[in-house]
Amino acid sequence: MRDVESLCDEAGLGRTSKSTVATICAELGERFEAFCRRSLYDVNLVVLFLDAIYLPVRPSGPKEGVICAWGITENGHRELVSVRLGMREAKEDWLELGRDLTSRGLAAPRLVVADGAPGLVSAIEEIWPRADRQHCAVHRLRNLLAKLPKSEHDRIRFNYWSALTDATSVKDAKLHLQLLI
Repeated sequence: MRDVESLCDEAGLGRTSKSTVATICAELGERFEAFCRRSLYDVNLVVLFLDAIYLPVRPSGPKEGVICAWGITENGHRELVSVRLGMREAKEDWLELGRDLTSRGLAAPRLVVADGAPGLVSAIEEIWPRADRQHCAVHRLRNLLAKLPKSEHDRIRFNYWSALTDATSVKDAKLHLQLLI
């Protein structure tokens, strides 16, 4: 509740009563629950992105895992379909998320983009076996940079993104990426 009080203060709303804060918290909780239960039958994703982030839930507390699923529709619209707090990023967490999405009506996407975590890859193969998989370009770059001296990071980062954004074909992109080596 103190977090909401400080957010209201930062937003210029001044001091907020405890009952107002309680009402705000209840409303946010209801909205989040509705989001988590909403039907996904009308959401047709071409690409589904799966990732986990670690965020501090309390200002001085430890970070907690948040697993997220969002995608791109056939019309190019970005759609957030799931956010789950307190997850460990294990295969079972991803299976639970995938089963929830399919039970709410989400059809299998054509492509699933994710990092290379074994539990996540295994869950994707189980839930959406026919979908193509792609290793996330951001995670791939992070993995690459972790193996290189810091003095090379800026050059590699620039050339990596240039190769992916400036390429005119898959063959051209592969050629540009080979030049990094």
